Amino acid sequence: MIVHLNTTHNIDDSRIYRRITRFFQIKQVESVLTGKTNSSLNGECYHGFPKFIENNRAMLTLYNLFFALKHKNKKVFFIHDIELLLWAPLLRLMNKTVIYDAHENYRDLIPSRPWVPTILKFFLRICIIAYESFLSFFCNFVSCPTEHIRKNFVKKKTFILPNYPLTKDYVDFKKNDEKSKILVAYIGSISYEKGVQNIIELAKSCLEISAISFQIAGKLSKNIELNDFRASLPSNAQYLGELNHEDVLELLSRSKYGLCILPPKKAYEESMPLKIFEYINSETIIIASKFPGWKFIEENNHGALFDHNDIQSMKLFLQQNNFILEQSKKYYFDDYAERFFKHLNNK
Repeated sequence: MIVHLNTTHNIDDSRIYRRITRFFQIKQVESVLTGKTNSSLNGECYHGFPKFIENNRAMLTLYNLFFALKHKNKKVFFIHDIELLLWAPLLRLMNKTVIYDAHENYRDLIPSRPWVPTILKFFLRICIIAYESFLSFFCNFVSCPTEHIRKNFVKKKTFILPNYPLTKDYVDFKKNDEKSKILVAYIGSISYEKGVQNIIELAKSCLEISAISFQIAGKLSKNIELNDFRASLPSNAQYLGELNHEDVLELLSRSKYGLCILPPKKAYEESMPLKIFEYINSETIIIASKFPGWKFIEENNHGALFDHNDIQSMKLFLQQNNFILEQSKKYYFDDYAERFFKHLNNK
C-alpha cells in the first residue's frame, strides 16, 4: 500500500488522486491519502485534514509526520509538497521507499511570487535549490511532470510522470458541442497572477458576437472574493465553481475551445498544465500562450498560440471559427506510469 503525504491539495487532487492513485488502483495497489476534504471521496483510505489546521502549512507539515508514523507499516511514501521533504531522512531510516513528486519547479516559481521582495529573489532561489537538492538525496525516486523539472535532480533517480489524463477517463467520452454555438471553456486554478483578467477581457471583447459564450471552472485564489469575481464577468461569461472531474469532462464535451493564457514567467513557460492535455484528449481546440515549450500545440494542430495580451487576435480566431483540429493524436498517463510501476516493483 502507498501513503500520499501533502499539505496543500484536496483529497481528490487531479494529479495525486485522479492520475497516480487511480493508476495504482488499476494495478490493485491501494493508497492512503490525506488532504483537504471538499469532495465525495470517503472511506478508510481517505483522511481529511483537521479543519482547524487545514490552512496552516506549518501545522500540516507536523500533521503529515504523525500521519506517516501512523501508517509506518506501509512500504511506499509519496511526498507531494516541498516542505514535507523534511521527513524524507526519517522515512529512509525506517526503511521506506520514498518518492518525491516534484510537480512544480519551486526554485523558479516561489521567487517569482509578487510578494517576494526583489532584493531577496536570488537568495531565496539559492536556498530552495540547496534545500531541495540536499533532502531529495534521501529519496529513492523523484517523479517529475516535465523534462525541465527533471534537470533539477540526479538523473538516475528521476522518472517522468506527465500531467496527462488516464486512458479510462476517455473510454466513453463523446463530444456534444453544438455547431451553431461556440462555447469557450477554462478549467483550472483562478488567479490574477495566472492571467484570469485576460480571460475576462477576451469575454468582454466578444460580447457583440452572440454565438460565443464562456464558462470558467476552478478554484478561486484566496485574494479573489466569489461575489466580486462573479460581478466582474460580462454577461456572456459564467463561473461554474470548482467542479469534480466528471463535471469537467461534461463541460469539455460541450466546449469547442479551451483556454490556457498564462503570463510569461519562467515557471509557467516550462510547465505542462494538465488542462492542455484534457483539452487535446477531449478534442477541444486550444487557445494558449505563445511559449517555446508549447510549440507542439501548433505543430500538431491542437490549437493556436498567442501573446497573452493579444486579446484582439484571440477574438478574431474565435470569430473566424475555421480551425481544422487534429483529432488522432492523444496523450495518456498510463504508459509512463507503467514504466515507473515496473521499476518500483524491482526496487
